[in-house]
Amino acid sequence: MQGTFNFFMGGTCYGPTRTRSMFDLSEVAILHVIGRVTRRCFLFEFDPVSGKNFDHHKVWIEEQLKTQAANFGIDLLSMAILSNHFHLILRSRPDEFELNSIRNDPEKVTTIRTRLSDIGWWMRLLCQNIGTRANKEDREVKKFFQGRYRAVRNLDEEMLLACSAYVDLNLIRATMAESIEMSDFTSAQLRIESIQAAFKDPSIESASLRDSFLTPLTIDERNDPIGPCASRSGKRCSDKGFCRC
Repeated sequence: MQGTFNFFMGGTCYGPTRTRSMFDLSEVAILHVIGRVTRRCFLFEFDPVSGKNFDHHKVWIEEQLKTQAANFGIDLLSMAILSNHFHLILRSRPDEFELNSIRNDPEKVTTIRTRLSDIGWWMRLLCQNIGTRANKEDREVKKFFQGRYRAVRNLDEEMLLACSAYVDLNLIRATMAESIEMSDFTSAQLRIESIQAAFKDPSIESASLRDSFLTPLTIDERNDPIGPCASRSGKRCSDKGFCRC
């Protein structure tokens, strides 16, 4: 399996097939990224060392993910926030129309094009926002996250599905939850809650559901559009299906 993985540290790729390179920012890429807090402390829930409860940090992360999903050229496919780290599966969308309109302006292309669809910039903004808020709350000046994020590129649908199952079942594997419904702050729980809400009230708009910032799971190979598919709700980058690039 390792022969098909390319490992990224802060945007730089380390893998068995290439020693040091970066994937082309103009191509659609799917990455499983992991961010971990410093010293492996439990800074996302009750921390037995300090005796403090940091459950609200998970809320901060979910709120920030919603903001970034609505403003970046990146799709959020899966997420799971645990006690001292989080998992995200992200799909860059350098092909969306809004990015193309910016790309055609030579004065903006160098800076904005890179940031909007760059997963490294997404992680920098996410970690910087949460770290700054947490340090201000605790009157700390130390690093909140442990170095750079780690990431693995998903090269095909089989790898993506396996990786997403790993992310969504993480709390169950860690014996922190007994079921998907009880797996708080995971994309699987958000999707199930949204399905249940829509079933109870068929008139509810999809944009009002809790998973509206996540990439849709529904896949219709016969009717799904080919190419870019900008989101109509404005809550995520695109309405492209989970396994469709």
